Amino acid sequence: MSSILSKVIEICRLYPEVAECSYLLSQYRGDEPIDELLPLLKLRYGGRFRNVLSMCLLVLKLSEEERSTLCSVIATELRKVLEELVLNRIKSEGDRAEKVLKVFAKYCSSEVDLDTLSALMELATGTGAELLLKLGILNKVSRDTVLVPQYVYNILAQYAELPEEKHYIPIYERFMSLVEAKPYVLAIIENYLVGDDVDYDLLYALYGVNYEDAIKEVYVPEICKLTRSGTLVVNPLTTQDTVLCELFEVKTKVARDKMSHVLVLPGQVEFDTRVRALVSYMYLPETGGSLAILLFPWFAPSRRVLYWNWRANRIVVLLGKPRPEFLELVTYDRKLDRTAWLFMSEHTTLHYIPPKYEASTIKKFLEELRDEGFEIIEVT
Repeated sequence: MSSILSKVIEICRLYPEVAECSYLLSQYRGDEPIDELLPLLKLRYGGRFRNVLSMCLLVLKLSEEERSTLCSVIATELRKVLEELVLNRIKSEGDRAEKVLKVFAKYCSSEVDLDTLSALMELATGTGAELLLKLGILNKVSRDTVLVPQYVYNILAQYAELPEEKHYIPIYERFMSLVEAKPYVLAIIENYLVGDDVDYDLLYALYGVNYEDAIKEVYVPEICKLTRSGTLVVNPLTTQDTVLCELFEVKTKVARDKMSHVLVLPGQVEFDTRVRALVSYMYLPETGGSLAILLFPWFAPSRRVLYWNWRANRIVVLLGKPRPEFLELVTYDRKLDRTAWLFMSEHTTLHYIPPKYEASTIKKFLEELRDEGFEIIEVT
């Protein structure tokens, strides 16, 4: 053991905060640990951060192997001292800390992306990862990654065993409030939950939202959030399946009330999970053909949906008005121009974009709508 390492260990045994800070510096993988960890040191030690840091600078002179040895000594020999240090901080934060720790201990891994963890904790507790860093439950090991230090494992184990508090999450209500205000948010969430890649060209054409805008706007309190890295984080107090089920419930309800009932579609109208829409199949004896009418309160841009039953006669019905960008996209995208598009902008006004090859069944369906009093404006 080198003289520098011996001296560092000796200082750590005398000062718990120095031992904690030395452990932090030893595990950090960045090129500029002082600059990058300074905000965390200020958060955790307050006005004492300069004194604590100055007593840890010898750590930076240690080799990688010596740093590993130092961490091992701190985690074993000084575990109880550091546990007490962290527990005192938890006590000073009161109920707020307990709520955060119970969620973190039950649902989070020991090493995780900071952006993802912040979103997860914000959804579940209303508090990001900052409190965990302040308490000493988490250490930063790089600019974007945090890690649980070994000496707090026992603390987390105790919180993981505490009974879980039941908490109602208003998923249905939150999603319903976005149908008119931000349908594209629901569309993006749907794509992520079912594992489809988002077609951002089509999303922009329909709603005027690009990927950068989506990153900023896809956040539904207590339910889910899209991180900067493009990961949809779901509140750990619920499940992705539950969120998707509630989303489909909203989609079905709106499609029935604002689309199916308004258009007075005959026959059975059912939600089809393959295409994720309310679908009505019509047989028109006058033409001898059938027509699939797909009702989308919001359209989750996905090539898989566009490929579904693409050879059949079908018409996609959407809420709102067609944007110029969508009309432009339809003209050169072969996956779009085979489908008839009908936009419901007002109660009795429909904007219609015909497919490249318009079947007689579609024409007959439009005639029936006109007979019901709808004004159909053809857009090309």
